[in-house]
Amino acid sequence: MLMSKEDYKAVCHFLQILSPSIQRDLPLKVGIYDEICRHPQVQSSSFTHEAIRNFLRIHMSHESYLKNILSRNVRYNLNGHVDGEITKEQRLFAKAKLKKLTRQKQLRAAKRKTPASIKPRKDRLGRPILTIRKNRAA
Repeated sequence: MLMSKEDYKAVCHFLQILSPSIQRDLPLKVGIYDEICRHPQVQSSSFTHEAIRNFLRIHMSHESYLKNILSRNVRYNLNGHVDGEITKEQRLFAKAKLKKLTRQKQLRAAKRKTPASIKPRKDRLGRPILTIRKNRAA
């Protein structure tokens, strides 16, 4: 299920107050979802487990989070203490995902620059205006 921006921001704000590790985009320990769900403040909050899971999925796909996976050697728990190491396989996965994100970003940027994304001009009756350009081939 998709998460709205408002829901994401609400869960993000709540969990950033709860955990310095989430606030600083530190690599989170394997099994952080269970630790979050067991936390007393989370249990008494109105956030569903699905909302927390969706937030973590999105959060762990952010460019800054993936870069931290590549630049650090350890993972952190909710309290900001070291709790596990980052394996070679996890680094390779983060590197591949970061490469895919970069490629998608480049494709979106290229798409915005193409003439097809320019809206055609229209006259006051709503009819498209045809513009003819001379070919400048030498």
